[in-house]
Amino acid sequence: HLHIIILLHYVIGLQYILNRVSCLINFIPSKFNVIYIYRKKYNNMSLPEASKVTIETFKFQFRSNYRELLRLIARLPAKEQPEAFKEARNTVRSRKNEEDPQKKLDYFKELASKIGYLRMVTPRRPRDSERGSGRYVIRDGKLV
Repeated sequence: HLHIIILLHYVIGLQYILNRVSCLINFIPSKFNVIYIYRKKYNNMSLPEASKVTIETFKFQFRSNYRELLRLIARLPAKEQPEAFKEARNTVRSRKNEEDPQKKLDYFKELASKIGYLRMVTPRRPRDSERGSGRYVIRDGKLV
């Protein structure tokens, strides 16, 4: 399996490790706002493989995680959903026009953290393979 993590690294040496995100990003503030994406295989601990991607990829990643957040909120109990949807939408909309790259990345970290928390507290969907093993029922010594 190709496991991917996000690591935000500034030229001054600050590092932020994000929880539950899909790639390792080394963000270097520059004239072109280039993001370097590293992928690392954990099974053989090979060196990271790098590819340059524009800021559009980062925006795509953010939108993808935002959609995942909304899907997780939709699985919350009905009485908690409206407030959670409202909070998520208002937070993202209020931060939409942020220009500071540091703050943008902090917001991305916060989004990833929220996704990780909701994955722990939301009820699982039946046959949800991405969340781990399923439920096995054994009756009279036979798997049902």
